[in-house]
Amino acid sequence: MAVNKVELANRALVLLGEEPIQSFQDENVQAQTASVLYDQCLLTLLSEYPWRFATKIVTLAQLTGDSVAQEWKNRHALPSDYLTLQEIEQTLDFQLFEGLEVHSNHTTLTLVYTYRPLEHWFPGYFQKYLVTQLAADMAYPITEDDRKAEYFQTLADVVGRKSRHIDSKSSPRSGVVDDGGVVSRRFS
Repeated sequence: MAVNKVELANRALVLLGEEPIQSFQDENVQAQTASVLYDQCLLTLLSEYPWRFATKIVTLAQLTGDSVAQEWKNRHALPSDYLTLQEIEQTLDFQLFEGLEVHSNHTTLTLVYTYRPLEHWFPGYFQKYLVTQLAADMAYPITEDDRKAEYFQTLADVVGRKSRHIDSKSSPRSGVVDDGGVVSRRFS
């Protein structure tokens, strides 16, 4: 079975003792809560740690025109799927502008960043972390039980630590390399 948003949300609902939903458009509190909280929960988890499965490495496209800041000679476009910065390989001397551009004095920049992969690319340890954190986030709005919300947040914290540990032991600095339409895994 392909893993998708609804499947992951249903796992969280089952942990809470709730019935699964058919879609986020169902007319019940479970679907409405999952619909509101799912994407924010996922983006928060992806942004809190440089997950190896959600890492891309790309040479940035240089933009024409002058930088808005005089100390920078060059402008580079951030990728459309950019979520959070992990590293710019050539320099520590740069500035992000409005989350859309990188300005620096280098003509070529290689960006290492976190992106949002599709759910079917999530490894099992991250799926478990997302499900437990989503259960923690949905616990009070659905059950109105403070203790249940507290319990699932504690569980999510433990699962998160284990997930980061597992991820740190996965292949050394792997990422998806995007070379103008050709996407491949890179290990260095």
